[in-house]
Amino acid sequence: MYSIPEYPTLRHELKLGQVNWQLYEGFSDHTVGIEASIVALSRGALTIEKHFKLEGQKDSDGIDMACSITPKEMAELVRFARMVEQVL
Repeated sequence: MYSIPEYPTLRHELKLGQVNWQLYEGFSDHTVGIEASIVALSRGALTIEKHFKLEGQKDSDGIDMACSITPKEMAELVRFARMVEQVL
């Protein structure tokens, strides 16, 4: 898995356009939001690992909460991943 182990990772640190996706099966996303995961999927990542939080959990509940996504965001990411599978 391609990953930058910072919590949260800043988007400009990712350099996803330079990643050889034949060397990595997927992307372990520590950014805020789902946009970086969407870019990784569109560039060739087959797997996304994203931290998940339940509604109402606060960023202060853990080191990875700032980069964790909600159930609604997870559903949106899954919808996008399924669309990528169809298009590619």
